[in-house]
Amino acid sequence: MVLILDVKTVSFAAAPLQSDRRPVTKGQKDMIEVVRGKANRENLQTKRGTRSSGGGRAGLIVVLVASFPLSIAPSVSARPRGQLATSSTSLNFGSVLEGSSASQHGTLSNTGRGTVTIQQASISGAAFSISGLSLPLTLSPGASAGFTVFFTPNAAGSITGNVTFFSDAVNSPTTIALSGAGVAPSPQISLSPAAFNFGNIGVGSSASQMVTASNAGTATLTISQAAVTGTGFNLSGLTLPVSLPAGTSIAFTVTFAPQAAGTTSGSVTLTSDAPNSPTSIALSGTGVQPQLSVTPGSVSFGNVVDGTTNTQTIQLTNSGNANLTVSQAAVSGSGLTVSGLALPLALSPGQSANFNLAFSPASATSITGSVSLASNAPSSPMAIPLSGTGVAATFLLGANPTSLSFGNVNVGGTGSLSATLTNTGNSNVTVSSVTASGTGFSASGVSAGTTLAPNQSVTLNVAFAPAVAGSVTGSVSVASNATNSPTVLSLSGAGVQPQVSVVPTVVSFGNVVVGTTNTQTIQLTNSGTATLTVSQAAVSGSGFTITGLALPLTLTPGQSGNFNLAFSPASAAGVTASVSLASDAPASPTTIAVSATGVAATLQLTASSTSLDFGNLNLGSSGTQTVTLSNTGNSSVSI
Repeated sequence: MVLILDVKTVSFAAAPLQSDRRPVTKGQKDMIEVVRGKANRENLQTKRGTRSSGGGRAGLIVVLVASFPLSIAPSVSARPRGQLATSSTSLNFGSVLEGSSASQHGTLSNTGRGTVTIQQASISGAAFSISGLSLPLTLSPGASAGFTVFFTPNAAGSITGNVTFFSDAVNSPTTIALSGAGVAPSPQISLSPAAFNFGNIGVGSSASQMVTASNAGTATLTISQAAVTGTGFNLSGLTLPVSLPAGTSIAFTVTFAPQAAGTTSGSVTLTSDAPNSPTSIALSGTGVQPQLSVTPGSVSFGNVVDGTTNTQTIQLTNSGNANLTVSQAAVSGSGLTVSGLALPLALSPGQSANFNLAFSPASATSITGSVSLASNAPSSPMAIPLSGTGVAATFLLGANPTSLSFGNVNVGGTGSLSATLTNTGNSNVTVSSVTASGTGFSASGVSAGTTLAPNQSVTLNVAFAPAVAGSVTGSVSVASNATNSPTVLSLSGAGVQPQVSVVPTVVSFGNVVVGTTNTQTIQLTNSGTATLTVSQAAVSGSGFTITGLALPLTLTPGQSGNFNLAFSPASAAGVTASVSLASDAPASPTTIAVSATGVAATLQLTASSTSLDFGNLNLGSSGTQTVTLSNTGNSSVSI
């Protein structure tokens, strides 16, 4: 145990020594070590001191090391001790250029309960120094003080050291480890920008970029060589060799002047005495140029009628990779003109625009010419060959077929046929009238004012609707401005219709015995010129029936068919009736008159002779006579 007592105030109470010696505690051992070691060498010496003449007092520092209990009178108490803490246990200055200085700030803080007096600060290690502390320095509990450590290397290499603070704190001395490295001065070259893309530059033009070479080192930089690679790249504004003090720069120019379309890469390389030499800048750029494409590449107008105009469309396309400007267009050749082209015409890459070429011949002759287009494309001027032939006007209107035969058409019906009218000339044909002649014929589909361009066709519809049976002829006449006008189509057709002929036209059954049936056959004949269809058959009158007639019955012209009419009287009486046949014949329905008489049954058997006289006959011989029996009634007689 270590006690620092003011002798004027220390008194020891009389106390007998304990007969049982207690072992020395760990804390006692620590204090003994302080006394025996560092404290004896530096601070814990027994000494007298005097204060200033201003009334200070002298005192005696007594250090007691005891392994027995020590009793202190109640009037004496232990002084609180301070504790010294640092903001960092080590300071690393990194790399510092020879001859220059770097500093770091630190803080000392009293984290104990008593004051701390810092009597001394010592520093070891070449190039380290400390400032900012005025010693001795007393820090009350919780107080802090700042200081600065400097590192000023005079040679290259790593340097280590310590700064140690000696105080009356319980943890004194307090040490901070120091480290740093001195580096020799050296040039360092840097280029800005580190890389550059010139983008799209038109072939035949150029673009420039300023490049800065800087000495970012600590010694003078000497640039001895400069090299440029890549087609179209050039360097200017740099005279070599050149020396740059530390921290200075020099600018020079890099130019890109592409001679062909396409992407180019290259570099600028500077050779110097810097450790990072050679240093390069990557360069890139794309040479671009417009390209004029024309569709079609040549134009043939073919035959164009004098006094008319034939127009064709031309498409211009920028098939290059730079903006195209068409500045002029000139056309040569008689009758040729350009329209729809506003100049100057600007087309971005891939963009297209159209204009028109027209040929208006004034006479029947062949011409050749061209359109010359001036632009900023490398192929300028571009020529488009032109050709055409002026021909005399012809007006022709043809018909196909030139005749129409309708054949047989039922009276009351309509037959339809068509013909094609075509302008076979080279000029427009205008129809002025369409006229149909012949009973039952009419035309439609083409009317006055219809205009046909060369090779254009139109359909002419012709109808035949006969009102009576018989053959008919006619025509359709188409008048126009054609030289072969009128264009005539001949027409023919026949009106046909069916006719019903009945045999017999009147049917008389006469007397028919009640309970029996009498049948008669009726023949139907189509005596007309069109197919006959019998659709219905009906009979009136009691006892009459029709058999053998399957409806509808179709008969071609001249064809016949039969059916039966039967009479079965139920009583003895005279009967009249009629058969009605409905058909598509004009006289439909056709009526057949029928008459019959029902009579009562009579059974009458009559002999041809009521008596027979054989006369004289020889015995053994015979004589023969014939008698005829006749049914003279109206009914069958059974014998």
